[in-house]
Amino acid sequence: MYIESLVIIFFLGLTIGSFLNCLAYRLSHEEDGWLTKFLRGRSICPGCRHTLESKDLIPVISFAWLGGKCRYCKQKISWQYPLVELLTAGIFTFIFYQQGISLPALFGIGTSVDWMLWRNWLIAGTLIVVFLVDLKKMIIPDKIILPAGIIIFLANLYFGFSWSEMLISGVIIGGFFLIQYLVSKGKWIGFGDVKFGLVIGIFFGWWGLLALFLAYIIGGITATILLLGKFKHAKSQVPFGPFLVIGSLLTLFWGPMIWEIYQRIILLN
Repeated sequence: MYIESLVIIFFLGLTIGSFLNCLAYRLSHEEDGWLTKFLRGRSICPGCRHTLESKDLIPVISFAWLGGKCRYCKQKISWQYPLVELLTAGIFTFIFYQQGISLPALFGIGTSVDWMLWRNWLIAGTLIVVFLVDLKKMIIPDKIILPAGIIIFLANLYFGFSWSEMLISGVIIGGFFLIQYLVSKGKWIGFGDVKFGLVIGIFFGWWGLLALFLAYIIGGITATILLLGKFKHAKSQVPFGPFLVIGSLLTLFWGPMIWEIYQRIILLN
């Protein structure tokens, strides 16, 4: 029965992944009245601007059925769409599995709603959108991180998190980025990273510092590979948001375990 629940959550995750793809695209091509267009506007092909039908928007299946091309103009569809749908489905299913709850607890059927699961899903969904937008446009959208930060702050208070811990952690991480922003006059890091750092602190409290630590390790390794492989040169701009997203997801999944392993390594030295 639990396997069936995981399958249901996986397909739910595919649908949410399709939604996040759409949200990221519209935030990346922001215009006046973007919210109204997002809520009411139909999805269109980026190439021919043809309005897409429901049969064109089935997660993963439509992409495979159409051979990765638009039904109308035959232009290739980016692999980003099915990959993000599958990644989101995997992340959401893993979070559900990790918390070990039953499917009825998702909606409060015969039991209380597991709001912690919804909180973690909101954090994961926000991080995925930030990853997509920052990687493509090198901006971190306020319209997604600020509302999410407020909602998670209130949710964390409901779960008994310390408000001072969240705010102090946010100020430390955001302040760390702010110093770099001011010293470099915006050349090393963007102001969006400052605000994102504040939100990460609100998301995780003191664990946000671990997310920052992991982000710099992953970023450093990635930068070294890109330089050695001559994919980038020393003056190339690389968005930091995606690394902070990966560090945050690792913290969300395995924060205490990673910290315990790190402490053991330190003690051995």
